[in-house]
Amino acid sequence: MGRSTPDWEVMEPVEVLKTLKRWTGMRLGDIAEELGYLSISGLCDRLQRKDPRIDFFLEVLEMYGYECTVQPKQRSGARRDGQIVLKRPGKGEK
Repeated sequence: MGRSTPDWEVMEPVEVLKTLKRWTGMRLGDIAEELGYLSISGLCDRLQRKDPRIDFFLEVLEMYGYECTVQPKQRSGARRDGQIVLKRPGKGEK
């Protein structure tokens, strides 16, 4: 996986899904088929939403082989390589 990101990054959920698509090199048609969509347009509609529903978000993460973990905020020290921190859509980094 050719990742062109820093070791870790803060992103909104929709940005996470687009980043994982880029990292894996999967085409939208492959993703739509894997998730059971009849057409790419159905998937694109879901991906265009600024704040995707949690069930859709988790379904896509699972398809890519990722998971969502809840943990206390890290105040100091380094995050692991490839780790992404979610932020609320439209909110700054905290």
